[in-house]
Amino acid sequence: MNDDAWIERFKGLRRLPDEIKETLVKRSQVVTVPGGTKVFGPGLEPDNLLLLIEGTVKVSQTSESGREIVLYRVEAGQSCVLTTACLLAHEAYSAEGVAETAVTAVAIPRAVFDDLSATSPQFRSFVFAAYARRITDLFRVIDEVAFGKIDVRLADRLIGLAGGSDELEVTHQQLATELGTAREVISRQLSEFQKRGWIRLSRGRVSLHDTPALERLAASAGGPQALVAACVTTSPTCAVGQGSLIRNLTPERPAMTANVGTIDRIFRAALGVALLWFAFFSGLPLADNPVMKYGAGIIGVVMLVVAVVRVCPIYSIFGLRTCA
Repeated sequence: MNDDAWIERFKGLRRLPDEIKETLVKRSQVVTVPGGTKVFGPGLEPDNLLLLIEGTVKVSQTSESGREIVLYRVEAGQSCVLTTACLLAHEAYSAEGVAETAVTAVAIPRAVFDDLSATSPQFRSFVFAAYARRITDLFRVIDEVAFGKIDVRLADRLIGLAGGSDELEVTHQQLATELGTAREVISRQLSEFQKRGWIRLSRGRVSLHDTPALERLAASAGGPQALVAACVTTSPTCAVGQGSLIRNLTPERPAMTANVGTIDRIFRAALGVALLWFAFFSGLPLADNPVMKYGAGIIGVVMLVVAVVRVCPIYSIFGLRTCA
């Protein structure tokens, strides 16, 4: 690969002025690591911003109880939102990144990142555009874990991991990690799928026997009636009655009353990130005013919290909602 060829892999970088591109090429380094390499971990501070050229990095977090959840994956043409956040805030990682495959990436040193973020509006726009896109992925994970039904999420993940194949080499524990739940929960739900004839289980392997049924479940809102209908219409041998099926699929926790829709959440997230950047990273004279600085910071945090939990107290008071 030519010294500057990697820049063309990233749409936002292609639009940078030539002098900025030259700085990036001269001061950055293309690195390669084998699959299984720990790219970063909790307590470590980032020295570089990594832009992936090839491969995949899995980013996950482990709770105090030892339960692990996959937050997102960084793939070719992307950067890591957690690394960006840690570089901006000068903080250590709170999660772990592991190369799932051999990875080739561009390492932009912290000094270069700080310098260009402060002096180049075009580079700053590239960083925050990538940051905003990945934030929506995190919202999706939070949304699924907090509100999603495990049967729907599992069906969707099985289809995604299969990638068009009918065979998956995956353990129950790996699926539990993917979905942020206990292995026992996954084992129980996989057994239900097997009873309906949708899958066949063997050691370290899941065979998809009725992919259309899984797709219908994954595309549904996850209600018990949807799964009952899928079971009845696709698997005459289903051994679970509708009454017990509905009881099994009733959420184990009460649902929060969400009143903030998707577009509203994205807007609030973008506004929150922009306000935090203005307050703590912009260096603008206006941000030197304590009232403006901390006022913008507090509002930014509130915007991000509301975007995550999908509940706006003001909407609740006036009976407003922007979601279906």
